[in-house]
Parts: sequence; C-alpha cells; structure tokens
Amino acid sequence: MADQYFSDRERGPRPRTMPEVTPAAWGGIVALIQGRISNGAFGVDYPEECPDGRGTTGTDTRALGLAVRADIPDLDWPLEVEPVPPTLAIMDLLEFCHEHVAETVPTSFHSFFGHQHLTFDRAPGQAEF
Repeated sequence: MADQYFSDRERGPRPRTMPEVTPAAWGGIVALIQGRISNGAFGVDYPEECPDGRGTTGTDTRALGLAVRADIPDLDWPLEVEPVPPTLAIMDLLEFCHEHVAETVPTSFHSFFGHQHLTFDRAPGQAEF
C-alpha cells in the first residue's frame, strides 16, 4: 500500500476507528497472507520439502491450515473473502501469522524440479509483515 494516496494528502488520512474489520479490509488481509504463502514465507515453521530432501521449497499449506484451525477455531481454512470472520479471530490470525512468517532467502535452484530452495530470516519478515 502506498504511504499516502492523493486523497489522504488532500483531505487527511481516514479515521481508523472502525470497531469491526470491514469486508474490504478483510480482503486485503487475505491477499497479504496469500502472498506470503505463495512466496514461501511461512515455510520457516511449516516447510514444504523438496521431493528428494534437498531443502525447503515453500509453505506446506495443509500444515499451516491445520495449525491456524487449531489455534483459531472461528476461522475457516482456506481463507475466503466471504463471509468476513469475527474481528477477534482476524486479529488472532494476524498475530499468528506475525509469529510464523519470515523473509525467504533463495539459496539454490533445483533444475530437475524447477524450484528454488529457501532459507529464512525471521526478523525482517516479521517487520515487513
């Protein structure tokens, strides 16, 4: 997201006083988490392993989903934009994701399977999240 859009510069920032997560905000949260799943950022704790054991290649979405459901029973997995879950469950999800996310660091390309092997740096990934 841009630091400040044109409308924010013209009118000032929108108030952040909504007591519930809106459908638009939930959609943004789902997109953020899906992006981190796609780039393997949750593989630090929920690794998808290379078929021949050479290292982590991404996020094991099944294991991640099981962990999310165990910790936050009010959420469905996989995440869907509709219906919007309870706000407290969304806030718990954000904390869960922050705890388990990391920056991905590509280490080597595995040409046979066509994937990158990854290592992780948790602190920068959490800061970015």
